[in-house]
Amino acid sequence: MRLAVFVCLFMNILFATIIFYTYMVWSRYWHAVVLARPPNYLSAAYMQELRRRRAHPVAARGPPKTRAPYVFHPDERIAHHRALTLAQLRRVQLDWKMQRPANKYGVRFTGRRDQPFAGVGLGKYFPTVAPLGGRSFNACAVVASSGSLLNSGLGEEIDQHDVVVRFNNAPTINYELDVGTKTTLRLLNSRVISEPQFDFLGSSLYKDVSLMAWDPSRYSGDLQQWYRSPDFPVFAAYFQRRLMLPDEDFHLLEPGSLWRVWDFLQTHTHTSVLPNPPSSGFMGIALMLDRCQHVDVYEFVPSLRMTKRCHYYDVEENEFCTLGAWHPLATEKLLALR
Repeated sequence: MRLAVFVCLFMNILFATIIFYTYMVWSRYWHAVVLARPPNYLSAAYMQELRRRRAHPVAARGPPKTRAPYVFHPDERIAHHRALTLAQLRRVQLDWKMQRPANKYGVRFTGRRDQPFAGVGLGKYFPTVAPLGGRSFNACAVVASSGSLLNSGLGEEIDQHDVVVRFNNAPTINYELDVGTKTTLRLLNSRVISEPQFDFLGSSLYKDVSLMAWDPSRYSGDLQQWYRSPDFPVFAAYFQRRLMLPDEDFHLLEPGSLWRVWDFLQTHTHTSVLPNPPSSGFMGIALMLDRCQHVDVYEFVPSLRMTKRCHYYDVEENEFCTLGAWHPLATEKLLALR
């Protein structure tokens, strides 16, 4: 009996060790591959200098009179940052399967989906005009809420666009120099419109702009199932505001749209995609690509200003706000880069 217990314990420890070792190796793989197989947009001189500095970090400084320091060109810094960002996103994209997240929404990818809404009698409760009046635009800006927008000085450039899309409760007041002042459309998740701390019915953030709210359904669910069991009480908040402001340009995103975008991610990705809904940011990009001749996306894919700060308007730090934890952000950003 003791021998059996010992053998069982030994096998469990061995299995856990193998899993941990595999995880560590895989986590560092994409970082190592950047140096082993650099993309063609990194110069040979840059890669040679980078390897030398990593191999001999002290000697790399060298006496200033005997060795002229290598000056990194701004384009090389951006290219190297891009390569490292790709490595980080790919690692996160592949790591989620090892964590075995719960497939809450019953996602089973089978290919493209049919058009929903057929036979559902809820149309009379929604606006009859498409979002933004159904118009098309020349230049649109999709402004993420990323902490890397802080001290960016991009506000004036953002405001020059015909349409500016912002997300959830991201403010502009006190951040005008970095994010601008103009808001045309605000895309909101159902938590923001239903929880009291966001003051959806009273805050000036949500006034005099077009609004679109979303809430996920089950992957294979229909509208009636979603209506009976939303993630957050989105319908109560939506219809309450519609009664208060019946002429407001306020729309509720059909939940099948989320999963059609998710299908697009999976169709164009060689690895399995995290089975959770796409982020508000990626949905905003998808929405504007259908309406605009030219779309500028600000800090959805992190720039050289990348930090661990989640949002430019708060102090929370968590790198997974950028790399992705619940949303398939890593896949979204890799596809955006492509």
